[in-house]
Amino acid sequence: MVKKLDSKFIDDEMTTDLELSAEAITRSTIDNSHQNQITSNANNISQEITNRNNAIAAEVTARTTADSNIQSQVTSNTNNISSEITNRTDADTLLQNQINNNKSRANHNGTQLSSTISDFTTTVLATILTGISFATGTPVIATDSILVATGKLQKQITDILASVATNTSNISGLQTSKYDASNPAGYESASQLNSRDTANRNRANHTGTQLASTVSNLASTVLETVLTGLSTATSAVVNANDTIFAAIGKLQAQINTLIANINNLVVSRITSQTAFATASTTYVVITGFTLTPTVAGTYIIDYGLNLTASMNNAVIKAQLFKNNVAVLDSEAAMTGRSGTNDIINWGSHLQFNGTTDNVEVRVNISLGVLTVNNRRLRMIRVGP
Repeated sequence: MVKKLDSKFIDDEMTTDLELSAEAITRSTIDNSHQNQITSNANNISQEITNRNNAIAAEVTARTTADSNIQSQVTSNTNNISSEITNRTDADTLLQNQINNNKSRANHNGTQLSSTISDFTTTVLATILTGISFATGTPVIATDSILVATGKLQKQITDILASVATNTSNISGLQTSKYDASNPAGYESASQLNSRDTANRNRANHTGTQLASTVSNLASTVLETVLTGLSTATSAVVNANDTIFAAIGKLQAQINTLIANINNLVVSRITSQTAFATASTTYVVITGFTLTPTVAGTYIIDYGLNLTASMNNAVIKAQLFKNNVAVLDSEAAMTGRSGTNDIINWGSHLQFNGTTDNVEVRVNISLGVLTVNNRRLRMIRVGP
């Protein structure tokens, strides 16, 4: 059986379908509108991206150009700095060369005082006597150099010693003894210049050597140099290896020794013309005829007596006594003749201590009276 549809139901259904269709149409329209908006938005975004990419590309290009310009400037500045460094280095080199030339004594002129040379005195005194000659023994004169004068002095001393040796060799038994980079402009400031000048003037910073003629008062200073520390301990002949200082000390020592030897050569001498008379048959001391040497050493003692006996055939004796002891080899004897002047000369070698040792002459006569008139007693030191 066919059911009959209700018209109202159908209307409602149709209304519903129409509404759904309308809604669908509306939604489709809305969707199309949205799509259009999306498309529009997408187009706008794409254009914005393109615009921004173009702007970025333009900025990059601009910056690349700027960087290239900067690099060119940096390269130019680097080249300029390098050139400036080279120029300054060359200038510094030239300046240093000039400084070195100014310091070199070979380029100096004029003279200077010897007091400006710190070791002048010691250098003069330590100068070796190279080339010294001992050929001339004449007296030193004011025009002689130190080298010549030293040679002359040594020659004179040597000749004197030789003469002394020759003259004293004639004495029996004589023994002779002989003895700033902080300146950006590269220029020096006033203080830097002053400092450099001060350093350049300082002789301690100078180089090379200079001739003695550039020292204005060399000769006078040498002649006035005080011989501080002079030693006269070595009495020896000057040689070419000696310094002036040492040579002067040696010369003075030789002179001192020579003077001492001469002074000690004849230590003492007694002479008298006062008559001394004795009748003693044993030894008695002639009055005032005793010597006590003050320098120790070996001596030649000789005595001479001018005497007279009162009787013929009287035996007269004379002898040396050291410290009251007879010196055996010093006795002399003779036979006297009445009223006749006779002479006795005799002597001996003796050692003395230079303090208490003494020597004297004693005489005696076997008969009658002995008178001693002129007489002498002499001591000559001949060795230690």
